Amino acid sequence: MKRLPFVLIALLSFVCSAHNATQNPKTTVGVTVEGGDSMAAQVDMVIRSRLRQLGDVRVQDQNPDYKMEITLVPVIIGNTPKGYAMGIAIFAPYNPARFRALLGDGLDPKTLDAVDERLRGTSFHIKSGIESGSTRDVDDMCASAVATVDRYAIEPMRQKLRR
Repeated sequence: MKRLPFVLIALLSFVCSAHNATQNPKTTVGVTVEGGDSMAAQVDMVIRSRLRQLGDVRVQDQNPDYKMEITLVPVIIGNTPKGYAMGIAIFAPYNPARFRALLGDGLDPKTLDAVDERLRGTSFHIKSGIESGSTRDVDDMCASAVATVDRYAIEPMRQKLRR
C-alpha cells in the first residue's frame, strides 16, 4: 500500500507528459547551410543550437515542417576576408497531413485529394533575406536568422495550434 501513492504519481506524470506532447507538438525545421569555407559548418551548428533553444522546435532534415536554407558567402576586400553575407530562405514543404489538420475542416474529401495531388512535392516560399557583417558578427547573424524563422514560420504555427 505504501507504493500506491508513488505509482499514482508516476502514472499521472506519464499521462500529463503524453497529453502535453499531443497538445504541444514540436514544429520541425530542416537546416541546410552552403558555403565554401569552415565557417559554414560553424553557422550550421549555431543555427541548429539556437533553433533547439526555442523549446518547441525539433531540428530534423527528413520531412520537416519548414526548411531553412542558408548560403554563406565570404566578403573579401582586396585579398583580405572582412566578413560574410548570409542569404536566408525559409520554405514550407507541402505536408498533406499538416494541410488536412489545419485547413481540412469543411472541405470535401474529393477536394482534399485534388489539392494533395497538385501540391505534392512542392514547397511554399515564406520569407527570405540577407544578413551581413564582420567575422565577429556571425553569431548575431545566426540569431537574427533564427528570429526570422521563428517570427514568420514557427510563431504562426504556434498560433494555429493553440486555436
